Amino acid sequence: MSAAFLLIVFLFPPFIKYKGDPILLLNIIERKFIIFGIIFWPQDFHSGRIINYFTGCFCDLVYSHFWPVILRLGLPQTIFMEFVFRQIEYLIEGDFNKQKRLDKQEWNFENMEENT
Repeated sequence: MSAAFLLIVFLFPPFIKYKGDPILLLNIIERKFIIFGIIFWPQDFHSGRIINYFTGCFCDLVYSHFWPVILRLGLPQTIFMEFVFRQIEYLIEGDFNKQKRLDKQEWNFENMEENT
């Protein structure tokens, strides 16, 4: 349940519209950044330093108390690795024991057919 929610949070903000603009858009080529409906241009990022400072302080405070939960549940690489890529790997190569057997075998055409 939580993995599906986090995948939605990581993948769909550019497609959700608010006042005609996406909730999150980082357009580097046009130098236009939209975050929660607010448009930021490159000249606006001097004020971003102040926001970055306070965000960093907040993250330090949160991470110092809740790092085990954040590391195991909330990082994008954890969500994508465990709930997307690992499932695809199991579908193609099989479970852990089958993967170990495949790794020990010599690579040939029969080995490729065995995986599918």
